[in-house]
Amino acid sequence: MEFLSVDAIQVLHDVYPRDSFDNEVVNSYALNVEQLPPIVVSKELVLVDGYHRLLAHKLRGKIKIKAEVIECPKERVLWEATKLNAKHGLQLNRYEKRRLARLFYKNNGCTYEEISDVLAVEESTLSNWLRDLVKEAKEEQKQQITQLYLQCLTHQEISDKIGLSRSRITEIVDKFKTEFSDIVPESLQLFNVWNFSNRDKRYGLDFKGAIPGQIIENILYYFTEPFDVVVDPMAGGGTTIDVCKVMYRRYRAYDIKPVRDDIIEWDITHDFPKEAHNCDLIFLDPPYHDMVFDFFETIDDFLDFMRCLARNTWDVIKDGGVVALLMANRDWKDKTYTDLSFDSYLAFRNRGFHTIQRISVPFNTQQFTGFDVERGKKERRMMGLVRDLLIFKKV
Repeated sequence: MEFLSVDAIQVLHDVYPRDSFDNEVVNSYALNVEQLPPIVVSKELVLVDGYHRLLAHKLRGKIKIKAEVIECPKERVLWEATKLNAKHGLQLNRYEKRRLARLFYKNNGCTYEEISDVLAVEESTLSNWLRDLVKEAKEEQKQQITQLYLQCLTHQEISDKIGLSRSRITEIVDKFKTEFSDIVPESLQLFNVWNFSNRDKRYGLDFKGAIPGQIIENILYYFTEPFDVVVDPMAGGGTTIDVCKVMYRRYRAYDIKPVRDDIIEWDITHDFPKEAHNCDLIFLDPPYHDMVFDFFETIDDFLDFMRCLARNTWDVIKDGGVVALLMANRDWKDKTYTDLSFDSYLAFRNRGFHTIQRISVPFNTQQFTGFDVERGKKERRMMGLVRDLLIFKKV
């Protein structure tokens, strides 16, 4: 026991169990402060137990107070203070105990038995206090498991992260899958010309060349089923990931220079990673926008890449799997026109893919400035809005 300066004691109300103090108790304690038991403080002089006793000393104008100093980090102050309160002093009221019970359960992850013991309440009472939180926690856990499953984690990997048994993870995932109804996107296109005036801001970062997420929405709706595995090897700002989460498709996303933590670093010019094998759909959005890219100095370099990509895609995707290739017909660096859609179409057809759809997804005219338009008029050149979505199937 030590005698400490009253003014040195720190009272942190956010980590103290009591909502307020009782005037009568303080006045009663102040009648004979010398006989009061010592307060309890941490080594940092944070009050753990004895708020009324401290106020009584201040009321009497005392400079020093008896104190027991214990090892107690700040994150444990509330728990220790509650535990000590159960042994002596003014007991917590029912409302304070209910507040603390919910706090300990939600923020500290304490068990019913631990909370019941520290608050000195029956578990049946505790159950009533925490019923809605338990339901909420189960729903949050279910959502967390579902999100990990969409990231293509195995049931065992999810089990290791969450702390539930593998069989329980399987039960939760299977139950969710049977209850799930496919989502029809608001952007649903009914014809084979898809026009989107703006990007849906829910999907993807504002990355250079970012496409409207509505394109991915419609691809997934027409050519995949819920929980199919979608691979995007040129993920950019993560548009495909965000759409997959909303539409409950599993996903694997890669990029040579990832800008998000949920995109894996990978150079697709070499091959696909092993874990991408046997996927249901591969979305390909090559860097066609202005064709300024480190890898491709000439048009022949780019077309060689597309032929290699077609071969690698065939080896990776499952039988019956779908490839969605988004390709624009734009001027090359020397301003000559090349039909990249047609040449890329040939690369995939020659590898053995069957064409099942060709969709026009034109660019928005807003990408061109007034200066671009005037220059086009002067040079008698049309602005390039043509963009094709080629859908192939491995059969």
